[in-house]
Amino acid sequence: MSPMPAHNQAGDEAAAHDPAVVSVLVVEPHALLRQAFAAVLRGDPRLQLVGAEAELPAALRAAARTRPHVVLLGQGASWIGLRASVRALRQRGARTAVVVTGADDAAGYDAAARRAGADGYLAADAAADVLLDAVATAARGG
Repeated sequence: MSPMPAHNQAGDEAAAHDPAVVSVLVVEPHALLRQAFAAVLRGDPRLQLVGAEAELPAALRAAARTRPHVVLLGQGASWIGLRASVRALRQRGARTAVVVTGADDAAGYDAAARRAGADGYLAADAAADVLLDAVATAARGG
């Protein structure tokens, strides 16, 4: 787990009461990426970071507790496979969209993520505005 708080109850309540705020859970095994994603998300007032976890079991507990609109799922965060991870996260909240993050999109990861049921794919070399657009698009169901 990252040194940052994984759960912000006041923020969760604000997100739950304001339909304009998109709640986001980050699941990323690499601390630097997890913290970078969290920092970018915290910088956008339309978004509420409700957790940042390194591993799928902790993320499943956080998803059940916070019911995020969007989960950013790092490809290396699960040992059970991408399809099973997406399915497990969705079982924690029917409205949850899943955006998979990975090394690059040239290796066919985008198509693999979509075949696994993800709503989107984001290459790790994407700019911050692309991350924010991917979250917003996934939250809108697109």
